[in-house]
Amino acid sequence: MTFPRPSRQFYAEDVLGGRIDLDNYPFRYAFVMIGDVSTVRAGHAGLLHRMDVVFSAVEFMEARGWECLNVVDNGQVAYMRKVAR
Repeated sequence: MTFPRPSRQFYAEDVLGGRIDLDNYPFRYAFVMIGDVSTVRAGHAGLLHRMDVVFSAVEFMEARGWECLNVVDNGQVAYMRKVAR
């Protein structure tokens, strides 16, 4: 049986909620972005909230052996690389 290929796209909320197995992820590169935009506030306060959620996911992943390569789209997308152990 062949399982579907895992996505390289992680939603920050899934990372923070423990719904992604970072330790056994088969690829070295992935990107993190905000997931549920329907609950996000508009304007500058909304942008700051989205950035905070993404950066929180980045920090969580860094503690699990990943490193942040780049952040784009006003802090709403972060490109990550799994560090070889």
